Amino acid sequence: MADVQVLRSADALPLQAVSLSRPRRRVRRFGLQGSEFTWAVAFVIPYAAVFLAFVAYPVVYGLWLGRDPALYQSVLVARNRKWVPKIEALLNDDQNYLVIVGTGHLVGHGSVIELLGKDGIVATQR
Repeated sequence: MADVQVLRSADALPLQAVSLSRPRRRVRRFGLQGSEFTWAVAFVIPYAAVFLAFVAYPVVYGLWLGRDPALYQSVLVARNRKWVPKIEALLNDDQNYLVIVGTGHLVGHGSVIELLGKDGIVATQR
């Protein structure tokens, strides 16, 4: 009987007084809310990708090459020595060619520029 009385009293309450939903709380991430956080992520991701590609990767690659001098010789210098005759053959041709190499092949001991210079081929700016 007590249950019946509770139901009757609940029926007597106005509909607005009985609310089952909780109030929305604002989600804040790093002091940003809503679309501010989305825009922040959209701007940060490209900068992070550029940082990884042009700072972190070359540093890690340089440390990897620097730990073993024989590795530097096999990866860069030996490859440069194989390329120089091919580049010289392209330079002797009448057509224009574009030779693309990584930056590591252009600097340091045994670089493509140094090896071509030993053969008398010098790059000049026009």
